[in-house]
Amino acid sequence: MKIIYNGNSLEIKENLSLSIFISELKLETKTIAAAVDEQIVPKKNWENFILKEGMNLDIFNLVAGG
Repeated sequence: MKIIYNGNSLEIKENLSLSIFISELKLETKTIAAAVDEQIVPKKNWENFILKEGMNLDIFNLVAGG
């Protein structure tokens, strides 16, 4: 199954949750945010959010500043 991840086409397993996808990328979950089809997905929903064919996933690093 294909999704768009940060602007690039990527082949992933079916029925993969956003939480597992992020875990497989070994990303630090405390410093990132995820948006699917331009809508932020709250961290509390990552475990139950299943990625589907053609979704556009963007993961951002959060940066503090002023």
